[in-house]
Amino acid sequence: MRVRLHTGNNKLVPKWKKNGASSSNPSRTKHRDAAKLQLLSSLSTSQPPLVNIQPTKLAHDTDRVSQYSKTTLGTTATNASMIQVNARVIQTLLERQPAKNDQHQITIWLDGICRAYCSFHRSDPVTCLTFISKLFEICINECLLSVYKRVQTKATNVLKTIIKTILKPQTETLRTNPLLKQLFKYVEHGLTYA
Repeated sequence: MRVRLHTGNNKLVPKWKKNGASSSNPSRTKHRDAAKLQLLSSLSTSQPPLVNIQPTKLAHDTDRVSQYSKTTLGTTATNASMIQVNARVIQTLLERQPAKNDQHQITIWLDGICRAYCSFHRSDPVTCLTFISKLFEICINECLLSVYKRVQTKATNVLKTIIKTILKPQTETLRTNPLLKQLFKYVEHGLTYA
């Protein structure tokens, strides 16, 4: 690690110590802490506002909260705006799917999308089912056909997790839902390539 030295009072002092950053990773820690403080100060207070806040401001604050803390997604005390945020996170992740030949990116993406689906299921199990078919299609038709063993294993683990945490608790709901037939079609179609 290269450290720029600050010359002051004839002493050589590393610049990060002069600015008061942590010694583990000086510049990153300083900037991350400053960003957190700025984000927290920009959030609205819990006191009732004196002026009517426009809906766009409220949506903007909700986006800031979800940026600041990943744990806000999927908490038990959810409301309609957090359910919409969960749905937007899933849609954004699906739109930003990396190429199946990029082994490192696709495994990270699969892990992230699996966590997002589990969080979405905790907040709204019924709406989460409408997004499941797209994940099954990607895992079976693209990731399981990858040339990389690591991608195939990760896709299999994602499917297992989704089945255990999302589909299994809702077996009664799924018996009358046409989604189950669609998921079986994806599995049958994927098995024809094997």
